[in-house]
Amino acid sequence: MAIFSLIKKDFLKKNKNYHSLYGEIPNRSLAFTDRELSQIVWYKRDSFSLPPVMDFVFILDEIHSHNDIKPLEYLGYLIRYKGRDSLLYNLKKNNLASNIDCGNIGSFKHFSQFAISVTLTNRGTKEFQNVIETVFTYIEHMKANIKDTINENIYMDISNIFSKDFNFWQKNEKLKLSEYLNTLSINMFDYKAKSFVSNDNLMTKFDSEILTKFIKNISQANSLVIIGTYKMNGNLKNFFGKTPIVKEKYFKTEYSRIEFPKDFNKKIEGNLIKKNNSFALRRINKYITSLNELVTCVEPKKKFEGQLGNFIKLDEKEEKKINCANERNKIEPTLIYSKNNINFWYKVNKNKIFFLLFYFLFLA
Repeated sequence: MAIFSLIKKDFLKKNKNYHSLYGEIPNRSLAFTDRELSQIVWYKRDSFSLPPVMDFVFILDEIHSHNDIKPLEYLGYLIRYKGRDSLLYNLKKNNLASNIDCGNIGSFKHFSQFAISVTLTNRGTKEFQNVIETVFTYIEHMKANIKDTINENIYMDISNIFSKDFNFWQKNEKLKLSEYLNTLSINMFDYKAKSFVSNDNLMTKFDSEILTKFIKNISQANSLVIIGTYKMNGNLKNFFGKTPIVKEKYFKTEYSRIEFPKDFNKKIEGNLIKKNNSFALRRINKYITSLNELVTCVEPKKKFEGQLGNFIKLDEKEEKKINCANERNKIEPTLIYSKNNINFWYKVNKNKIFFLLFYFLFLA
């Protein structure tokens, strides 16, 4: 038997007795309640051949009003960093994961969803608690170093990448016209007329307050950790204990869910003190070109006039070629030898020491 009662939302807020009876009720502005978040969920993957995965899903504020800032794109760019002492570096170093990806997985009128997906190794599956703690410790490291995390130069790196992708966007056979028209029609509800085409593809406004707000809102309290494996055994079975495995009504997926351990946040605080020096944030990418148009970067030949051999003043196009060539030499290796199918390059590294790169071309 089910009992339904129609009660105004304001009435629930004013009358605590009713609120304690019903609790938070999901609605258009409240997609998830406290009872549904801060959970660790296991589900059975369909095939043994599929690698085990761990997804961290966070419920955050809506992003439509911040589309020119794109806070989730910035956040994803930081976490996807694969350099030394990054999140992935630490997971790989301990043989816990082989790959990591993250980004916005859902944008709605009143909330958004951000996910971090970790591909686990066999050891990572057995030591899944260590993986969870490492991910949340890295997030807390970002918060503790918020002045370095919110970096306008890094934001401009992403903005630069977005603008180049958009400016040199070519027709893609995989993108169907109907899908593109569908995207444009949806954009008409969310953006101004001038931004129907471009607003999904450009980051134009750096706002440290908004970015800080989104990063600080990522926590265990508003998350779901979802573990997908073919079987529940070993440490997973011990962790979930007597929690029943149930079958989802529509897709028949077997799953089990349990709340986060009560001492979880204390563990993360302790880990942050121990591992603070083993984590590094994303650095500025020096090798993103500042060129915004296709120009032939071939240095023009010197031209002379008259018997005195005076240089002819170069026109605007020729000057642009020289500037382009100089710009490329700053960011790309320079070819200094090419003979007998061997190319010899050089480039200056960050310590101003020359290193050599041999590239052998074997012709069929």
